[in-house]
Amino acid sequence: MKNKNTRLLARLAVVLAVWLVLASVASAQKPTPQAPPPFVLIRIYYSSQAELQRIVAESDVWEVNRAQGYVLVAAPPDAPEKLAKAGQKVEVNIKDALAHPLSAYPACYGGVDSLYAQMASLASAYPALVEPVDYGASWLRLHPDSRGSGDRLQALILGNRAVAEPRALFFLMANIHARELATPEVALAFARSLLQGYGTDADATWLLDTQRIVVIVTANPDGHRVAEQGYYQRKNTNNTVGTCANPPTTFNQSGVDLNRNHSYQWGGAGATSSSCAQTYHGVGPASEIETQALQEFIAGLIPSRRVEGVPMPTDTPDMLVSLHSYGEYVLWPWGYTTEPSTDDAGLQAIGRRFAAFNGYTAGPASTTLYDTSGDTTDWTYGVTGVPAYTFEVGTDFFQPCGDVPGIIAKNVPALRYAARIARAPYSLTQGPDLTNVPGNLGSALAGTSFTVTATVSGTVALSGIAGGAEASIDQPTWTPGTGIPLSATDGQFDTAVENVTGTLTTTGLTPGRHMVFLRGRDTSGHWGPVWATWLTITGNTPSAISGKVVDATTGTPIPGAQVVISPDATAATTAADGGFTLSVPAGAHTIRALAVGYAPGQVTTNAPASNVTVALTHLPCILLVDADPSGRAAASWTAALNGLNQPFTLWRVADRSSPLLNTLRDYGIVIWLGGENGVLSEAQQAALEGYLDGGGHLLLSGNRVSVPSGGPLSRFFATDLHVTSPGTATDTSLIGQDFLTGQSISLAGSDHLAYAQAPAVFTPTNGAATVWQYPNGVTGGLAYGDDKRRVVVLGLGLETVDGAATRQSLLNAMLRWLGCPGGCVLQGDVNRDGKVDAADMALVSALWPVASSNARYIRHRDLDSNGRIDVVDLAIISRDWGKTCPQ
Repeated sequence: MKNKNTRLLARLAVVLAVWLVLASVASAQKPTPQAPPPFVLIRIYYSSQAELQRIVAESDVWEVNRAQGYVLVAAPPDAPEKLAKAGQKVEVNIKDALAHPLSAYPACYGGVDSLYAQMASLASAYPALVEPVDYGASWLRLHPDSRGSGDRLQALILGNRAVAEPRALFFLMANIHARELATPEVALAFARSLLQGYGTDADATWLLDTQRIVVIVTANPDGHRVAEQGYYQRKNTNNTVGTCANPPTTFNQSGVDLNRNHSYQWGGAGATSSSCAQTYHGVGPASEIETQALQEFIAGLIPSRRVEGVPMPTDTPDMLVSLHSYGEYVLWPWGYTTEPSTDDAGLQAIGRRFAAFNGYTAGPASTTLYDTSGDTTDWTYGVTGVPAYTFEVGTDFFQPCGDVPGIIAKNVPALRYAARIARAPYSLTQGPDLTNVPGNLGSALAGTSFTVTATVSGTVALSGIAGGAEASIDQPTWTPGTGIPLSATDGQFDTAVENVTGTLTTTGLTPGRHMVFLRGRDTSGHWGPVWATWLTITGNTPSAISGKVVDATTGTPIPGAQVVISPDATAATTAADGGFTLSVPAGAHTIRALAVGYAPGQVTTNAPASNVTVALTHLPCILLVDADPSGRAAASWTAALNGLNQPFTLWRVADRSSPLLNTLRDYGIVIWLGGENGVLSEAQQAALEGYLDGGGHLLLSGNRVSVPSGGPLSRFFATDLHVTSPGTATDTSLIGQDFLTGQSISLAGSDHLAYAQAPAVFTPTNGAATVWQYPNGVTGGLAYGDDKRRVVVLGLGLETVDGAATRQSLLNAMLRWLGCPGGCVLQGDVNRDGKVDAADMALVSALWPVASSNARYIRHRDLDSNGRIDVVDLAIISRDWGKTCPQ
């Protein structure tokens, strides 16, 4: 295995160098730490699993030594004497104190602000490969006090955005326990190793082209900010659940242990109801806002496939790893019980492969370390069925700075392996791995043959014997018809480890760089994971590809499109005329283009080449998101849209997870179906908030739609939407309690055309809205938020309306309120000079700080020239819709 990761280690050397530079910068930005309260490390000896469970639940456990039967605990200085008097066998060992000297916050860790800045820097540096996501809020964000105002919870989604879904998912999270300082550094280093390697490292390139990788750098930013002050804070900052030490100690602190708060098997062994203890599980399952947001985020990306007691299919995709410290363990479910899971054999096979990379002790959480009921990995596996693991990295909570590069070097290869097998982890780990795969095969003349060699290691396979290998060029080996068999060097596959070789022809390959994929098989027919390397067909000279990205229907140039050429991963952004020029080697290249409002497009051509045209097809204006848990809401909506001859894209959350912000931005109107009891999660609210802030228009529907308090949209409705309407006032619990979190709304009369005949009354500062109720009880309306100019229509209950024609009529009225549903720009004489000209567009651009030439986003305009965009303007648009904006 010694040569296997040569290129990865070289890449890691760069990543580690970057980490050292960032650490030096972070040390200058970190907050001034406070001296933590004193504590003593004591060994408490136990004699049974039940006694271990009790100690873990009641104490701040740092280590478990199962061989010698003791737990290392941080406790008050008087604890040894008290425990001894109570009959407990305890010991204070100088070796423990020397191994864990009392430490201030180490200088190399910059804190939450630095972590978020590094995430933003990666998103800015690699826009075609990184999508930043806001998936929720911290406790202090919703309950600010003298300790701070909290943070939004952030994640990065890595992957070539020009590649179509669906793709396998690898979910990596860190720092759910605040004081575990090395874990965010490992997560960031892993992300950098992939992004910096894209286009040069074949493995990083194919992983980002075929997988979707989520990275949460800190799942507990509030707690991390407390740790930055020098305190050994483990939990979040919820101080309403007990009267605890202030300032916090390592054995007595406010907050909830987020890794004991998950809703699967909550409240069992390894957790406590003592609110000041480190393993306090909270007042109920998923009681904490951080836990709720994390569960909703994961559930929105990974469908729930598991049935209790039924083994998971071996082709189940996706995987999760949660980074913790410390102890150097690889752990898998269960944590809540010592009984093995239904998929224990598969989980064990994967976990032991991870341990082969990082050298850690591997085993089920409860029997290898201690019980952990309500933790992230139990919840993820227990609900979704995908393999879920805890890596306990390093040897301390406040890990010394000099140790961090070594921890990164140990764990990034293991995490790369996790991404490598995410396509089918239960299956791929049954097959053998490859070693001695060269980072580059060198060059070969076109039309000749070249030799590829590697080693198949069957020792990790189900049968233990290497049984074969194959290679493919430019297409992954799992693509039907691409595999080229390789042979055992000694002529026969009959041992655990076999050197393999094969001759591949370059006939038909154009000059330039090509990707070669390799994988091994055992004698039982199980294929292992893929490895990739480069091959260069010689005869290539520096060359160029130039051309334009245009609209497939109109031929109009598309400025600002992202262009990526593979396999070289050279990237560019199109100019005002849609043009691009990229320097590439001679040979075959695939040109992918991505632009807002268009489906990704690609062409293949040989370099050098000029006048290459990549034509992108306009997406429909409307995205219909079916988020109905019952699965029944979409039928009436699709029928109504089809009846209106209105093109749309249907997105089923159950099949494809929730659409992210970059997907929503492609559409002028989003119709979000909540169904009978839909709930907008924190991550969904954040995505919709970003969409609305970018000028998108939203129609929310459902028999019940709940926006939980504290999310971005709930604040919008609570502060901006203040409704008074003419006609008979009617309070409805449907909207007043469920949708607006308790705020009552006055409704217009029964005539659903009243909104056009009698505009709503404006509130002085916070915006305006009109809301109406139809005779059959369907409630709809329009909300306009003055602070960020968001436009939302409420169409609650439309799917329950009897009669397709009636549904079409009501939907048509709502779409008119949302503006033009086609790909055009509304025109208006904004400055009242008798003509629609550039001066009007300039005023519109000033109101909407987004390029007015982008017709994808339909923005309402100040048509009555009263200085603001309001319901009166929308009434004019509704009245003149067919004239000003033909479909």
